[in-house]
Amino acid sequence: GDADDGSDTRHQALLYRALSLKRLGKTSEAERDFAALATSGGYPYKSQALIEVGQAQYERADFDRAVKSLERAEREAQDASTLLRSQILLSSSLMHRQQWSRAAVVLERAEKIAGESKEELVPLRARYLADARLHRGICFVQAGTARQAIAALTDFLGNHPNDTRRDEATFWLAEAMYKEDLLKNAQELYEEVVRRYTASSRREEAMYGLAWTYFRRRDFDRSSKVFGELLSTYPKSAYATEAMVRRADGLYIAKQFSAAAGQYEQAARRDASSDEGQYAAFQAGQSSYRAGELARAVELMRTFVQRYPKSRLADDALYLIGWVAFQQQDDAGAVVEFERLLQAYPDGDHAVRALYTIGDARFNLGEIDAAIATYRDVMSRFPSHPLATEAARSLQDVLVGQGRTEEALVVLDTLIRANPQSLAAEEFSWKKAEIFYSGKNYANAAGELQAYLKSYPSAQRSDEAMYLLGKTYLSMNDLPQAIAAFSSIGRRDAKSRFVVNSSMDLAEYYARSANTAAADSIYRLVFADAADTTSASLAGYELAEHARMREDTSGALLIYQQTADRFSSTEYGAQARYKLAQLHRRMGRLDSARFHLNLLAQRTDAPLIVANVLYDLGSSYVRERNHAMAAAYFERVRDDYAGIEDWYTLSMLSLGECYEALGRKPEAASTYQTVLTLRPDDDYGKTAQARLKRLTGGRR
Repeated sequence: GDADDGSDTRHQALLYRALSLKRLGKTSEAERDFAALATSGGYPYKSQALIEVGQAQYERADFDRAVKSLERAEREAQDASTLLRSQILLSSSLMHRQQWSRAAVVLERAEKIAGESKEELVPLRARYLADARLHRGICFVQAGTARQAIAALTDFLGNHPNDTRRDEATFWLAEAMYKEDLLKNAQELYEEVVRRYTASSRREEAMYGLAWTYFRRRDFDRSSKVFGELLSTYPKSAYATEAMVRRADGLYIAKQFSAAAGQYEQAARRDASSDEGQYAAFQAGQSSYRAGELARAVELMRTFVQRYPKSRLADDALYLIGWVAFQQQDDAGAVVEFERLLQAYPDGDHAVRALYTIGDARFNLGEIDAAIATYRDVMSRFPSHPLATEAARSLQDVLVGQGRTEEALVVLDTLIRANPQSLAAEEFSWKKAEIFYSGKNYANAAGELQAYLKSYPSAQRSDEAMYLLGKTYLSMNDLPQAIAAFSSIGRRDAKSRFVVNSSMDLAEYYARSANTAAADSIYRLVFADAADTTSASLAGYELAEHARMREDTSGALLIYQQTADRFSSTEYGAQARYKLAQLHRRMGRLDSARFHLNLLAQRTDAPLIVANVLYDLGSSYVRERNHAMAAAYFERVRDDYAGIEDWYTLSMLSLGECYEALGRKPEAASTYQTVLTLRPDDDYGKTAQARLKRLTGGRR
C-alpha cells in the first residue's frame, strides 16, 4: 500500500480488483478503480482503463462523461484493437447524444483503421468494420446527408452478406432512399424488411414507411392497405392514429369523400387530444361537405368548434358553417354565422371573405342599405385585399341598380385615385365610361374613354375603348370624330375584331341617315372580305334589303341567294333564304319558294324558324287547294313545335280548315277544341270557337 503510484505490483493488484468487481456487477467500484489506473503515472494500459471507464458511463447513460473518457482513450491508444474499440464505443455515445455528424467522422476513422488492419493483429476486425459501415450509414441518414448514407449502407450490405443486422441496414437504406425521393427504391427496401424480416424490430417502422411511400407515389389503394395492415398487426402502435388519418387522406385526395369522412371520424375518436386527432375531426367535416352531406358537415364543424375552441382551424370550421348556409340560400342564417366568426376572429384569415359574403347575403335579403354599408366596410378595413376590389365592383353595381349613379361614380373615382396604375384602377376607369355610355351621357363617356386611352394605351381593352369612343361620337352625330376613332383601330391592328364592328356601326349610321349608298359601300366590303361570318352575313342581308327597298328585285334575289348559300348556318343566312323564298312566292314562283323553305325546314338548331317555315309551306298548298299536302306540314308543327305558341296556334287553325276541306270533321272539331282550350280569351280562341260552333251546328 505504501508502494509508488507507478509500481507494477500496485497496478496489477488494482487491475485485478477492478476486473473482479466488474464480474461481480459492482460497476461503480470497478469504474473507480479503472479511473485510478487511467490517472496513475506510469501505467502502460491507460487507454484500456479509459475504455472501461467510458463503457461504465455509457451503460448508466452518462453519455457526456462517456464521450470525454472515450476521446481520451482514442488519443492514448497504442494498438489498433484498442483504438477501434474506443472509436466504436465513442461513436455510440455520440449517437445517443444525437451528434450524428461527429459520430460519422469517428466511424470513418474506425472504418479506415479496420480496413487497413490484419485479422491476426485485430481478431474482431470484421466486426469493427461492419459496425463502422452500418452505424456510419445510420448517422448519415439522421444527419440529413442521405446520399452519403446510401453509399455507406450499400457498402455494408454488399460486403457483409451474413451479418445478422441486414434488416437494420435495409431499413435505414430505405429511409435514405425515401429522403432522397427515390421512392421506388424505398418501396422495394421497405417491402423487403416487412415481408422478409418478419421478426425484425424495424418491421413496424418499415411498414409505416412503406405506407407513406405508396401515399407519396399516389398509390392510395396500396397505401390504405398497408396502413390497415399496420393497424391490425400493431394495434398499439405509436403510428396508429396517424395511420388512420393517412388512410383517410388518401381517400380524400381520391375524392372518395364519404369514405374519407368515416375514416377521419374514427381517427378523431381514437385520439381526440392529439394534433392528428384534431386535424381528423376537422377533416371529417370538410369531407362531409365535399361529399354534399351538408347537414352532417355543419354538425361536425359545430362539434369541432365546441371541442377545440382555441384550434387554429376553429375559424375555418366557423367559416364553413356560414358558407353552407349561404350556399343553401339561407341568407339570414349565413349573416348570423359569419358575424359569429367575425366576433371571435376579427383579424382571422376568413374575416374579409366572411364580411364580403355578409354583404352579398344582405343584398339577397333585400337589405340594400346594409349591403352597401358592408361592402364599404370591406373596402375600408381590408383595402389591399383582392376582395376589396370585388366589394367595390359589387358596391357600384348595387348603386347603379338603385339609380344612384353619382354615388357609384364617386366610389370608382376614389378607387382610381388610390392606386391609379393598378389593374383595378384600369377596370374601374373602363366601368366609369360604360356607366356614362349606358346612361346616354355621351359627352362624359367620350371624356372618360379619352382619359382611359391616355392612361392605359397598352391595355387589353384599348381597341374596344377606341371602338366605344367611335360609337359614342356616332351617338353625338359627330361623324368625323367617329370615323377618326374607328380608323385608328385598323391602323393599330388590322385583324382586330373591332375593325369589322366599327364598319358595321358606321354602315348602320349611314343607313339610318338615309345615305344607303354610303352604307352599301361599306356593307359590300364587309360582305366580300370579313372573316367574321356573323358580320359578313348581316352585311349581305342588309345589301339585299336595300336592293329590295329600291325595287331592284333581281339584285335583291342575287344577294339574298349569295348570303343564304355562303352563310347557311348563320341567323342572317337563314333570314336571307326566308326573304328569298318570300320574293319567289310574290313573283309566283311557288316551286322555287318551296325549295328554299324546305331547305330551312331541315335545320335542327332554329325551332322558331322551322315552325314559321312549315306554316308557310302549308299555307302555300292551301292556296292551291292541296289540303292533304298542306295538312302534312301543319301536322309537323303540331307534333314537333307545340312550344312555339303562335306558329303552333296558327298551324292548328289552318289544320282544322284542311280537315274540314278533306271531310274529316271530327278531327277538325278536335283541333279547334285544342286551340279553344289553350287560348280561350284571345282572338285565336274566339276564331276557334266560331269555327267549332259552325261545325257542330251551335252545339257545344
